[in-house]
Amino acid sequence: MKARKSTYLVMMCIFLIGSGFSTYKMLSEAEEFKLNRKKYTESVIFTKGVLDPVSWIPVGSWEEKLAKAEVFKNRSNRAHDSILRNGLITTVAAFFFLLFTCVLFLGKIEIWRYIAGSLLIVSMVALVIGVSTPMMEMAAFNTDLTIPFNFAEVSDNLPAVSTSILELLSFDVTFDGRMYYFYQSKSIMGLIKILFVQGNYPVGSAILLFSLILPIIKIACSFGQLLSPKVAANRVVHFITNYLGKWSMADVFVVALFLGYFSFANLNVGIETQTEALFGLYCFGSYVVLSLLSTHFINMALKTEKRKHV
Repeated sequence: MKARKSTYLVMMCIFLIGSGFSTYKMLSEAEEFKLNRKKYTESVIFTKGVLDPVSWIPVGSWEEKLAKAEVFKNRSNRAHDSILRNGLITTVAAFFFLLFTCVLFLGKIEIWRYIAGSLLIVSMVALVIGVSTPMMEMAAFNTDLTIPFNFAEVSDNLPAVSTSILELLSFDVTFDGRMYYFYQSKSIMGLIKILFVQGNYPVGSAILLFSLILPIIKIACSFGQLLSPKVAANRVVHFITNYLGKWSMADVFVVALFLGYFSFANLNVGIETQTEALFGLYCFGSYVVLSLLSTHFINMALKTEKRKHV
């Protein structure tokens, strides 16, 4: 049994080091993604297109803005691809870590304890990524916006001017590519920061408490239950992990985000709308599931070991 525990500790350290490196890379790339996505949308926003007189010139500044925006777009896409790549590596590593735990302690009474511990470790990684990386991208835009100027239609109001002349003067102005009217991409931490900066302390504090502080307290208490019999027998700790933890409202937060995702995607307001669930949302949702499973396995471990000692 001692050899199994030593092997488990080695594998746990390998997973923590590897996931820690991947998480660091994802957080760095998330900042790069947000920065360049913001620069991209701001370069081709409608105030620099329709509302900018220079952009109406046939060979004007709009083409230059598109070229500049394309650079930021490519940078943000590379950062997004890097996040997905590191996220996939971390997900595969977490799967094999959990599978290895099950195989290593198969048939042993301690299996539930070690499965719960592994789930807590993976959920901790998922929580860090979930609250720090963007969860959802929402945008409203027009592609190749064309504004027609058909002076022939007003020929009745200009009797002194020939209709044929008015037709010659008619033309279309096309703004190639995407012209953005709205863009938003935020992580939980980014949202909390904005709320505090804007002075909205009650809402910011509520999100901070229920989506970050309580989950961290629950994870800490859960580890305490696994590592110390005294902590496991503590009623306050039991209350936090089994009852107070449910008030984290993390699951409600995920549902609300998905509702926002589907409702915005199906808007019919005369312009194009786009929503995309980003990796942070899946990580935060994974934390919710893994947290519930870890609590279940901790209770199983405590009950099983209690029956053994009776």
